[in-house]
Amino acid sequence: MSDRGRKVLVGSLAGLSLVIVLGLGALGVFALRGPPPRTPGPTLVAPPSDTRPGGPVTSATLVKAEGRATRKGQVVFDGDAPTAPPSQEPQPQRPQPQPRRDWTNSIGMKLARIEPGSFLMGSTDGTGDEDEHPQHEVRITRPFYLGVTEVTQAQYEAVMDGNPSWFASTGQGKDKVAGQSTSQHPVENVSWLDAVKFCNKLSEMEGRKPFYEINEGTVRVPDWKASGYRLPTEAEWEYACGGDPADLNEHAWFEGNSGSVTHPVGKKLTNRFGLHDMPGNVWEWCWDAYDKDYYKQSPPDDPPGPSQAADRVLRGGCWSDYPRNCRSANRYGFTPDDRNFDLGFRLAAVQE
Repeated sequence: MSDRGRKVLVGSLAGLSLVIVLGLGALGVFALRGPPPRTPGPTLVAPPSDTRPGGPVTSATLVKAEGRATRKGQVVFDGDAPTAPPSQEPQPQRPQPQPRRDWTNSIGMKLARIEPGSFLMGSTDGTGDEDEHPQHEVRITRPFYLGVTEVTQAQYEAVMDGNPSWFASTGQGKDKVAGQSTSQHPVENVSWLDAVKFCNKLSEMEGRKPFYEINEGTVRVPDWKASGYRLPTEAEWEYACGGDPADLNEHAWFEGNSGSVTHPVGKKLTNRFGLHDMPGNVWEWCWDAYDKDYYKQSPPDDPPGPSQAADRVLRGGCWSDYPRNCRSANRYGFTPDDRNFDLGFRLAAVQE
């Protein structure tokens, strides 16, 4: 082909290409512009290494506040509902409701849950008094609640509409507490029968079935599993006392530090169950009838005390006692209708 022929062919091809380009542009196939600008998004930084069992899990940590990261690195912006990835691991069982460890009742009294357990009740040979022998194993088989402190004067008055306490502004020992508020002192000068009636009346106030059946001076327990307030058994009391403290002065008001008067509850250190004033301050009534020989025939599980006896058990010692009487194993019997300025109590209840 001659040079002139080659030029004619090249020119024809160039013209054809221009026609094709212009035609495609008219149809909108080509847009004579660059790529769309990028929309700024959250900046991701590399997650720390993950050494949990099953291999590393990738997560996205966001520097900006526009979004948040999921376990798989997906970015979820505010207002979006994240979709949880299907788990390949077995799902944990829903936890079962646990019994509450303590509660505060309608008159501001706090009760602590005491778990079942066993202990050696009484004193070893050669120690203690005659009625503390023989030492024997006792099992508390059911949980129960016990007052964190002794019943206070304010709590007693809220239920019984009166305050019989000796150490009160209206009591015979008012000169010993002149200028003080004794509302948080333990109620005292109460008989065993007074304490039992308090239990029933408070139960009624809170819609509980009264724990005791009272017929004049005769008191009976129809159902030991009932939910009403009650006095602790002697075994429950000694179990919850938890033994003798290493330093009585830090845990009790007694002859050596009381100044011959009661003191507000809860000011001394607690025992291992979280209870205050188990030794000292005031003697505490228990449910049991008192028999000095009861330990010789006491059942091993939840002993309820003798079926009959003239006196009722007192435990713990008081503000006027020597340390010997504040021992956890010390027992004392007193007539159930007598009152004195060193006799008080604390409440118990079964699990709700």
